[in-house]
Amino acid sequence: MLPDTMDCQKPQQLAERLEARIVQQIPLLAAMQLCFDEYDGQRLRLSAPLAPNINDKGTAFGGSLATLATITGWCYTTLLADRIGANEVVVAESQMSYLAPVEGRLQSRCEMDDPHLLEQFLARLAAQGRASLQLKVIIGEEAEPALSYCGRYVARLRSPL
Repeated sequence: MLPDTMDCQKPQQLAERLEARIVQQIPLLAAMQLCFDEYDGQRLRLSAPLAPNINDKGTAFGGSLATLATITGWCYTTLLADRIGANEVVVAESQMSYLAPVEGRLQSRCEMDDPHLLEQFLARLAAQGRASLQLKVIIGEEAEPALSYCGRYVARLRSPL
């Protein structure tokens, strides 16, 4: 059985701690007014208001959508990897398709459909100190997404000091 920090802390508490840290450490996220709306251990929802992320057409700026999609996957991977201790997470590959304009609040969603993949990721990370995870992020509604994003994230356990 893998150590799991979620035994001691609720998923939303972990997300709130991560939100406070990254909004402070990454000025772009503060400027975007990034919000963690939900994290239950399997699904993560982030959002940002349109006003600080607007383009010249009155819709969401493509760069803000790309940032929101990328950081959603990064946060999801980080929250998972945090279950077994201190870690470092980077995005290794990504691809996205802009499907429709966003005219209101920017809302992203990432969730793990296959719990087996989650266990494989955590087991590999614990055993080898490094693991990758392929994730899909949707911005907008599931039935009619405005952006579809696929990214591969690599997590690595930090070496003890």
